[in-house]
Amino acid sequence: MKTMRITSAEEKMIMEHRKSIKHEKATQRFRTEIFELAFEFNKYLEKKGLCHSFSEFINCFDPPISNLNKLKYEAVTKVFETVKSLEFQRGFDPC
Repeated sequence: MKTMRITSAEEKMIMEHRKSIKHEKATQRFRTEIFELAFEFNKYLEKKGLCHSFSEFINCFDPPISNLNKLKYEAVTKVFETVKSLEFQRGFDPC
């Protein structure tokens, strides 16, 4: 098999592409985690009869320790706000 040489510019393009793919995968994993976290946190709040707050999220709901917990809470809050803003027409059956 013949070895192929690439230029440093081509190598840079390859590395940037790999970095882009890695970032996209990490973003998708984060989104999935947020949707699952929002669902579980909402169930927890309904069970306890509470409203959401950062202290409740961190101290009582107790998500896995992460330096991204503030960002995760903000994302979960946005999911809550988005879902709450949806209004169905009378007679609409989503099932």
